[in-house]
Amino acid sequence: MTPLLYQKIVQKGTALGIKTIEGITPHAPSNQSLTARQVVNTLLGNDIEIIKDESGKPFVKDAALHISLSHSSTLAAAIVSEQHAVGIDIETVHPRIERIAHKFLSVEELEAITSNRVETLLLYWSAKEALYKLYAKKQLEFTTQLIVQPFQLQQSGILKGSVIVAEEQEIFTDLDIHYEFLEGHVMAYVLGR
Repeated sequence: MTPLLYQKIVQKGTALGIKTIEGITPHAPSNQSLTARQVVNTLLGNDIEIIKDESGKPFVKDAALHISLSHSSTLAAAIVSEQHAVGIDIETVHPRIERIAHKFLSVEELEAITSNRVETLLLYWSAKEALYKLYAKKQLEFTTQLIVQPFQLQQSGILKGSVIVAEEQEIFTDLDIHYEFLEGHVMAYVLGR
């Protein structure tokens, strides 16, 4: 098994990793999901069984661990935590994000983007995807229920974000969304409370 491309201890009991996807062909998309699962196994140091709950969120069978998986066409990422619900997303930096920006950003968010448009759009998308995976309970409206505060784009940093669900305001507000640009990708992750 090839080593991880990137690994980070986020805090005690929480780690993330990224691995290059090998054997990529149009007929082998399962390699992407398999590689994300391999990242979890590498982070934990053993082979574990990952299954999905009724909403599709992956979890480790017979273990009190929180996980989140993501992949692009060439990289797979995972985050594992003993204490916190987690969400992670990784995206390739590519201008095609322009075509769907109106589906995940409000008019105000779109108008606030004044420079580095593609990277900023991708960071918004990745941050909102991480929030979506953290919540993992039901469909959410990206433009009105997944909120990322305006930011100045940097190579890495922390954004503020919230999941707006009336009955759960205190749990999912003012969360830190960590991000980093690396290897032609943007990665964002968030820990719940």
